[in-house]
Amino acid sequence: MHEEALIQDLRRALLRVVEAERGSRLVRATVRVGPLSHLHPEDLKERWGDILKGTPAEGCQLVVVSASDPTDPLAQSVVLESVQLDAQGPTEAESDAKPLPLASPRRA
Repeated sequence: MHEEALIQDLRRALLRVVEAERGSRLVRATVRVGPLSHLHPEDLKERWGDILKGTPAEGCQLVVVSASDPTDPLAQSVVLESVQLDAQGPTEAESDAKPLPLASPRRA
């Protein structure tokens, strides 16, 4: 199931960020959902608590940005755009400050 793979990729990406930051508590995650990703933002919001339950990211606030351009190269992806740890300011998901696509778009 493509949606489940996207969700698990998102979970792993969030936990990698927490681990890289020496176990800091994750406060907020901003996620962009592509219009062709097969993952509905409302479904992600409903499942958010269960996705992170029992992890260092449990209780993290989710901010979903719904992308609308189906011609965007990441239209089939879910992208972790940024996170906020503890009381610190936002931290980008990757060191080069580019969004982290969680799954490669399917090839037609």
